[in-house]
Amino acid sequence: MPEDYFRASELARAYDLMSLDALHLSAMRRAEIKNIASRDRDFELADGIAVWSP
Repeated sequence: MPEDYFRASELARAYDLMSLDALHLSAMRRAEIKNIASRDRDFELADGIAVWSP
């Protein structure tokens, strides 16, 4: 969604995320997803997101 791209740029600056990580976070917030399975620890910086390491 286009609004995800705009929000992603804000999230990238706020949490010092790479652009694709910020886009994932933006989509997660829109869909109210609070969990992610990832080896990328950068998501731990985002408020309200639980990171599960596979």
